[in-house]
Amino acid sequence: MICSQILASPLNRWLRQSGFYLRAKRFYAYCLGVDHGGFPLKKTVSAAIEAANHEVLDLGTFDETPVDYPDYAKSVAEAMANGRANGEY
Repeated sequence: MICSQILASPLNRWLRQSGFYLRAKRFYAYCLGVDHGGFPLKKTVSAAIEAANHEVLDLGTFDETPVDYPDYAKSVAEAMANGRANGEY
């Protein structure tokens, strides 16, 4: 998709600048939750996280059917609060 091609390079640049690609012996689990508008970009972000050998907890949505983003924001917040997504392993 055009959106993925445009944003992939700045995303990778940001991940490198933020230290995301450091080769430390740390393993993180990241959760992703998007609405239908963010669905096309979710694959790019997920691939970048997995390329850095981290886990991705995909909390939806799983297609471009219109949905309410607060439902997915709640799922992400609960995963973080329960330690499923922000812990170090």
